Amino acid sequence: MVNPALFFPDTSTLISLFDESDPLHERASEAIRGYKVCEVFIPNSVLAEWQSRTIREHKGLVMHTVLELDKKRKTGVDNISTGEFNALVDNAANNIRKNHGIESRKLDRARVTIQEEINKYYETSSGSISHNKPITEIKKYLMRLSYRFFEQGMGVIVFFIKHGYSHPGIKEETEKKVKEYISQHKIDLETSDAMIFVDLIRYVAADIKMYDFVVGDKAFYTKGQKYVNSYDELKSRVNFIFLSSSNVK
Repeated sequence: MVNPALFFPDTSTLISLFDESDPLHERASEAIRGYKVCEVFIPNSVLAEWQSRTIREHKGLVMHTVLELDKKRKTGVDNISTGEFNALVDNAANNIRKNHGIESRKLDRARVTIQEEINKYYETSSGSISHNKPITEIKKYLMRLSYRFFEQGMGVIVFFIKHGYSHPGIKEETEKKVKEYISQHKIDLETSDAMIFVDLIRYVAADIKMYDFVVGDKAFYTKGQKYVNSYDELKSRVNFIFLSSSNVK
């Protein structure tokens, strides 16, 4: 009897699953549809990179908006309206677009979240969205503002980590073999993609299951196949699924 394959996503796959505006959202949704909860395996390395990538635009935009608020105060302005705040956020987002390689769609998602949350804060704390608020007060609230996209995704990922596939563990002998493989192929563990890929090798080498490695990044897909095919004991148990191809489970 063949063991059911596990759903092992890369970070791009998770982002596509949670972001309905992502070009690969439909592909990612279709890819996971055939698995049971107990067949979904999200390792900590994927979780860590997902956290970093999904919060990056939000944190960057908050920081730049705070700088815009500080500039406003230096001109002698102590209070601002929601319209003025929204304009500051738009200006901060435009500055990031000009000076940093951030995907506009992701930055816009963070921008909309910040503006919506601050507008709600104006309304609930003043009883009206039209009242002006002290810049110092807005700054404090802005710095504490959580990211809705991040919070929602985090809850789902933690659910799968707790209730999804439970790996049997990795023996010392397996760890040694994988380290030798890393050294032999000169895999640079400084990159998050490499860490995720090495995790995949470690888990597959210590297991008897079939693994469906679902990838949303073309370069990662190509490089991963090359490495797995050079590891004789693993290539028959790792099935690469590239979300941009027509081969979606």
